Amino acid sequence: MRCSLPKPLVILAIVSLILPLILASCGFIPFYALGKKFNPARTSELVKGESTREDVLRLFGKPAASSIADVATARSWSYSYTYLGNLGVERGNLEVFFKDNRVEDYHLQVTQSRD
Repeated sequence: MRCSLPKPLVILAIVSLILPLILASCGFIPFYALGKKFNPARTSELVKGESTREDVLRLFGKPAASSIADVATARSWSYSYTYLGNLGVERGNLEVFFKDNRVEDYHLQVTQSRD
């Protein structure tokens, strides 16, 4: 028995059935992003009292916000992102505090939820 559907329609039907299964197995896929995502694991490269502003810039890029307008002399830099994706919501916040141009402290918070 032969299929009477046109070949492109059959291919489209097969792809539309298989594609969601493939995407579901790929892990977190963002649909909407607010802020620039940073790699939280890179905070392990920060050494309190030794790492400089330049080190932080190299690791995380330009901050999303700072304690004052002049980033070069700001007491703290902030990084944040929110990603809405197929597996829920992922949020990351990093605040880096400086003293004498060196990292004095930092606070990292990353949360994932299935909303």
